[in-house]
Amino acid sequence: MILGILMGDGQALYKQKQLLDGQSEALDGLQLLNKLRSQALEEIRETLQQLAQFGHEQQEEFLRRQKQLQQAHDLV
Repeated sequence: MILGILMGDGQALYKQKQLLDGQSEALDGLQLLNKLRSQALEEIRETLQQLAQFGHEQQEEFLRRQKQLQQAHDLV
């Protein structure tokens, strides 16, 4: 009887270890996902900054050319 109880306890400990191993693996996966998400967000921020800068430069160029056209029109 005692041997059966000990074997049962061993089985319970084994299953508990499997559960802990699975939780540890899941946590590792979540940490990797979080790292990848952070990297993706940083890349998105950089891209948005580049697009904003490009848009600003395009607007400046547009205004410069619009002014040139207005000046040419005023001369005519």
